[in-house]
Amino acid sequence: MTPANAPLRVLFASLPVGGGHRALSDSLIASLGAGPGGEAAYDIRRFDSQDTKLRGIYEFCVHRAPWLQRLQYILSDQPFTLPILASTNPQLEAEVFEAFERERPQVVVATHFLVAAMFLKARRRLGPHVRVVNAIPDYGPPTTVFAPRGAWHLDGLIVMEPRVRERVLSARPYTPERVHLGGFLPRAPFVEVGAELGAGARLPEARRHALLEVLRAEHPALGGMDPSRPTLLFLGGSAWTGKTRPVLERLLSTPALLERLNLVVVCGQDAHFHAALKARAAGLPRVAVLGFVEPRVLARLMAFADVPVLGSLAPASLHELMETRCGPLLLFHVIPGSEDTHPDYIREQELGLYEPRPAAMVERIAEATGLVPPSERMRRLLAVAPERMRALRADNRERAPRLGAFLQSLPRDAAPRALAAGGPSEPEPEPERAALS
Repeated sequence: MTPANAPLRVLFASLPVGGGHRALSDSLIASLGAGPGGEAAYDIRRFDSQDTKLRGIYEFCVHRAPWLQRLQYILSDQPFTLPILASTNPQLEAEVFEAFERERPQVVVATHFLVAAMFLKARRRLGPHVRVVNAIPDYGPPTTVFAPRGAWHLDGLIVMEPRVRERVLSARPYTPERVHLGGFLPRAPFVEVGAELGAGARLPEARRHALLEVLRAEHPALGGMDPSRPTLLFLGGSAWTGKTRPVLERLLSTPALLERLNLVVVCGQDAHFHAALKARAAGLPRVAVLGFVEPRVLARLMAFADVPVLGSLAPASLHELMETRCGPLLLFHVIPGSEDTHPDYIREQELGLYEPRPAAMVERIAEATGLVPPSERMRRLLAVAPERMRALRADNRERAPRLGAFLQSLPRDAAPRALAAGGPSEPEPEPERAALS
């Protein structure tokens, strides 16, 4: 038995389907450290699955069949999807069961819905009650697999945006004490840049030049960057920067623009795009094509760059860009389904704009970098985006330390099946019960 005064044992569990899941896990651990008692108040364990099956499907969708990504998202809102997935991933199931028995956590915080479901299966089969929580980083209403009902009902949810919490509560059956509004904490290199910025919109020019020298020493491809010219930073997480290719092609084919800009393209894990663009940009001194870069390098690039052009906007990337005041955000492409609401979010929060037309995006780039007079919309974004970024990051830092209290206060009884307090009981579907056994 665990002594009554022992630290709460929390297992953070993730899948290798993109850097955002690991970044979310790191953020949640940092949130515990920011709360009363710090990390010493918890016995923190990690489980990182080695199952690459879902990553393979994800990469296939990115490179060969983007329409499948939307189909997957649509199916994720169907009640039959989670039982099917939980019964057709034997490697993940075996890893989870082994981790469950080895770690004996009191709370599991998963950053992927399927990992949470597998821990529910392990709990049902192996006996001791463990509170299982799923963390949802996105800014749109979660589909069924993220906030499941019936036999797959979770003990708690962590969301990162107030309106997402409102949607979860209005959809039922999760009650307020089981839905936590968290705060995202970026990794240390981004926080260090944010601390150096303070209330400022940009680092001083001399400091940005010094950052460039540090970057050049580590990445010779940046040797041609001219700090007197505006710098565009092309990003898209681990796999989606390639979606900005139409914009890049227009810039590379327009000498009048290219001569006045620096272009830095971070291709992530997309080796094919990296190789193709590197060959395309050969001989262009102010175009740097990089593959995967470490967080400390990415943080410096964001601090040096003037404007990001994005092929995807995952929540972790959003907070890293806000922390380093790299903006306004110019979003060219979103991941079908999961990022559908992100264009509206950045527009409403006055963080940036969404422009999926290549020619129009090049015009917005020229406005944002001062190559042409800005429109009224761009003028306002340039004026207010840095302060909006600072304010949103301050809100997240203020909320983050409350995570520990939420995990400590989660009811220790089995998660309720009721649709609402005092409401009718929700039946447990037979197929789900069979899948859990």
